[in-house]
Amino acid sequence: MGHDIVTLIPARRGSTRIRDKNIQVVGQRNLICRAVDFSLECGLKDIYVYTDYEASEIGIGEEFVLKRDSLDSSVFSAADEYIYNFITRLHLSNQIIVLLQPTSPFRETNLLKSTLKSLDHIDSLGLYATMTLSYDSMWEYKNEHMCSVRPNEKR
Repeated sequence: MGHDIVTLIPARRGSTRIRDKNIQVVGQRNLICRAVDFSLECGLKDIYVYTDYEASEIGIGEEFVLKRDSLDSSVFSAADEYIYNFITRLHLSNQIIVLLQPTSPFRETNLLKSTLKSLDHIDSLGLYATMTLSYDSMWEYKNEHMCSVRPNEKR
């Protein structure tokens, strides 16, 4: 069974340490364009750059841009808040969300494709996870609410 897949590329303008870091050029393409190109190379179709930049500043088509409001674009915006607002705004309920940070530009298409393929046989998804090397943040959707869980917690 196939699942709807939505790609979220969060990119706010207001970096405090590196000015406009999300549109910095690495290997002839800016970081946001690299994330969009990667999504397309992986065959993903519903791609959203959730940003306060204009499409013309990034160098991508308007169809990829979903404007973030000022609360989601602040230096104090937490990832769980803007992800929740993104999910709510698009009325997402049972989609796989691929979160691609522009500041991590070197990815392997085969890794994402194989991960998504491994989820293909699951009939119903009830877990949303953000995984890092330390696996310190995982999310579960229960009873119409997003809940943070730790991998080693007993449930």
